[in-house]
Amino acid sequence: PCPAGHQAGRRASTVTEEGKQLLKYATFGDKDVELMYTHGDMVKMLPTCAVSLFGNDKVPIQAAAYFADEQEAQRFRENCASDESEQKVFPVPHAFTFQAHPEYSCEDGLEITFTNILTALGERNALPESELSDE
Repeated sequence: PCPAGHQAGRRASTVTEEGKQLLKYATFGDKDVELMYTHGDMVKMLPTCAVSLFGNDKVPIQAAAYFADEQEAQRFRENCASDESEQKVFPVPHAFTFQAHPEYSCEDGLEITFTNILTALGERNALPESELSDE
């Protein structure tokens, strides 16, 4: 489970240096990534073949890239940390994962589903009232 409790709604995450490189995020400036999601769990630790792409203080790993092995992931990290101006060859990840996920839609549509999830979380006191308000 997530130590910060259930998370729902739009949440901002800070992009890591690895995330900036993989997502070509430098073109967006220093803005955070914002994603919509509902979840009460979190990834606490990545395997050695993975690198974190972005996260925040409540859920530090919000997205990850997975490489063939630990050596590729380490080479990628080192290339991102290097200040050398020479052209670098970065390993290519095999998969990406994202912690953020809106719950699946029902036949009534995503808006109804998401509203019902927020209502249920409120009834269970899983989210503070300030997170449930429209303000």
